[in-house]
Amino acid sequence: MRFYRIEITDPFNRAPPIIYTSWIERPRFPLSVFGQTSDMGALNVLFDIQAMPFSTPRGYSSVEIWGIPLSIISGSSDLNNRNISVYGGFKPGLPLATQASTYLSGPLVQGFIFQAFGNWIGTQMTLNLVVAPGILTPVISPQPTAVQAISAPVAPPTGSLSTPINGSFHMPVGMPVSTAIRNFLSTAMPTFVIESITINPDFTLPYEQGGVFSTLEQFNQWIYSYSQNFVGAGYPGISIRIQQGNRIIVNDSNPPTKTVEISYLDLIGQPTWIEPFKIQIKCPMRSDLQVNDAIVLPRGFYSILPVSLSRQFPERSRSVQQGRYVIRELRHVGNFRQGDAASWVTVVTCEFLPPGVV
Repeated sequence: MRFYRIEITDPFNRAPPIIYTSWIERPRFPLSVFGQTSDMGALNVLFDIQAMPFSTPRGYSSVEIWGIPLSIISGSSDLNNRNISVYGGFKPGLPLATQASTYLSGPLVQGFIFQAFGNWIGTQMTLNLVVAPGILTPVISPQPTAVQAISAPVAPPTGSLSTPINGSFHMPVGMPVSTAIRNFLSTAMPTFVIESITINPDFTLPYEQGGVFSTLEQFNQWIYSYSQNFVGAGYPGISIRIQQGNRIIVNDSNPPTKTVEISYLDLIGQPTWIEPFKIQIKCPMRSDLQVNDAIVLPRGFYSILPVSLSRQFPERSRSVQQGRYVIRELRHVGNFRQGDAASWVTVVTCEFLPPGVV
């Protein structure tokens, strides 16, 4: 069964959490004999959630909730600058306990609401949320006044033109690029945890380099193109991404974190080439895939057509692209009440890994 859970919380704890979900954890009797169940009356939600490095920005994610009360629409601006977590995937449920229900449903995105607005067209009331990456934390002066304590400013953790980060980058001669980036991130984003920086330690410059950046996106776009131009053709560039829980990962060409086998039943349609050595696949929504994971597309022949037609159209019963790929971008697209399979999916953009790469 399709599953979603949307949690909206106030970083100042001045308002109770707002939760929308399709899953009842402790249903009443007689459903309690099953432990948990899907809520047949759950609200319809639509979302387009993107996960990718800041070196290749695609804009913010979006969430739309249908059937909300008028009180939420009239006060939708109060949801600006609140933290939001969106969980999705599939849960086991009769009679549809199929391959998709074995996937781990979990967090798709954690961030903050950059903009919230309500809409009322005909009989439909919707709440639209624009979700930016990074969890907000209150910014209060050491000795705040009574007014400041009530309405303390909230700064987007990745920065904006109006509220820039303390983005001063300085790299003396001979300093490893990894050290300079760590110093920059520690100063510019102190509420984040630098989980890993995987860059060749011999990557240094014969001259001093520096700059001032207002946002993390601005910095990553610069260091990405600068590193590519400095090293030369074939270098993938330095990318920065944020994982769940405000964890920062920086890498250029580090090995995949884990390998996931993609079953033939996972594929919705055939994988498609979009660039040289880069393909895009579509599968039922799953939260166990992350950027920089490796996936292995299925090999062999699967007879989904009668034998005579399978011989005539063999491409319909096997994956056209096979081998091992590394995930570069993820996009979770959902329309909870839309019945077709393509309305609750994860779109994976990945690059081919040559044989011999760990």
